[in-house]
Amino acid sequence: MSGERQFSETWDLDSLLPHPQTDGFSTKLSSFRSELARVAEESDRLPPLSRSNGAAGAWGEFLERYAAVAAAAADLTSFVSCHAAADAGNKQFQQLEATLASFEPDKERIATNVELALRDLAPDDLGTLSAGHPKLAENAFFLQDRRQRAGLRLPKELESLSADLGVDGIHAWGRLYDRVSGALRVRVMERGEIVEKSPGQVSLTSPERAVRENNFYAADKAWSAVGETCADALNHIAGTRLTIYKRLGLSSHLDAPLRYNRMTAATLDAMWSAVSVRKRVLPKYLAKKAALLGLDRLAWYDITAPLPQA
Repeated sequence: MSGERQFSETWDLDSLLPHPQTDGFSTKLSSFRSELARVAEESDRLPPLSRSNGAAGAWGEFLERYAAVAAAAADLTSFVSCHAAADAGNKQFQQLEATLASFEPDKERIATNVELALRDLAPDDLGTLSAGHPKLAENAFFLQDRRQRAGLRLPKELESLSADLGVDGIHAWGRLYDRVSGALRVRVMERGEIVEKSPGQVSLTSPERAVRENNFYAADKAWSAVGETCADALNHIAGTRLTIYKRLGLSSHLDAPLRYNRMTAATLDAMWSAVSVRKRVLPKYLAKKAALLGLDRLAWYDITAPLPQA
């Protein structure tokens, strides 16, 4: 319709921050690196959290700077990741991702110092202290949450070693997976020509079953070509986490994800119980959809197929 607003299919990232290949971005990155190092050093000198006005005030001011540097870190990481996803072969973007990963030890250093400082405080004591100072009151939930997360911390020296190793370990495996999957191209037929698309551009919603089938197998073939590399990356990421869980003495691989997501095992069990009870509805839906499509049963590439128009 003529009155509808048209949106570009290309991200307008330059409206957020200077382009990664400009001096403006280099200046932004250098400034962030300096501020992160300063906040990390400040976290080493945090006084024990107590009723002392001096201690509460120091923590309040620190939390303000910590929030700012954490937000900047998230913005920079997302910004560079988006550019790298749009141009997976760009070596400069890949180098910037590695540079940002090299900041992880300082980020973990701050988080470790905060969480270990809060670990020995009783929940009621922390609540009382938070209520007694405006800046702490603003961050009461954050402080309680970080206190609970402290149970997932190794001794400080081991946390520091883990963060340093993570730059060329778990984070490097993650970047490898992103790079390989981002560079993946699927060869499909369009209007009599073979074209290359990213996996996300390959449609399985065509009303033509032959098109859906060809696209599905083309995507499967492309992923199979990098399957072992992706599997290695994912296995080493999972292996690193399981090794840390073992060091922490966790009884289940779900203990850490539940705590990070602020859930209990009872909540997760209730969710899956609801799924189990109701999942018998799904086969009826799939059988009905197959009948409407004139099929005996659905293939994977039929799941998202549009229903025929009445």
